[in-house]
Amino acid sequence: MNRATVQPTDAVALRQLYEQHCANYQLARRQRERYLTGLDLLLAGLKPQSGQSWQEVWELRAECPDAWQKLTGAQQQEGRTCLYKAVQVLIAYRVVRPGYGWLLDAGIGDSSSFRRTTSGGSSPRRP
Repeated sequence: MNRATVQPTDAVALRQLYEQHCANYQLARRQRERYLTGLDLLLAGLKPQSGQSWQEVWELRAECPDAWQKLTGAQQQEGRTCLYKAVQVLIAYRVVRPGYGWLLDAGIGDSSSFRRTTSGGSSPRRP
């Protein structure tokens, strides 16, 4: 399955991608649940419209100031962890292709520590 076959309104195909990912990496039941919970939270936050590609939905949300921070900030730590895992799968399978600025600002995975060590904790400003 590739990004051309996954549309945001096709939750079945997207869920299959996550199930395939979990099976490929032989994730434990709890880890699998986190990925799927994150997917549900992400779908609720992105609010896809029929006919849009994931990338189109992603770009529209990225134009909203602090959209990611608002989505993750409304979650407890467990919810944020689930969202981070879900987004990592979307990026790894090239369903979405966020820009470098978003990757650094979002603080997902090691990018958060990279940002702190290279910029004194603040986000690099984009031109």
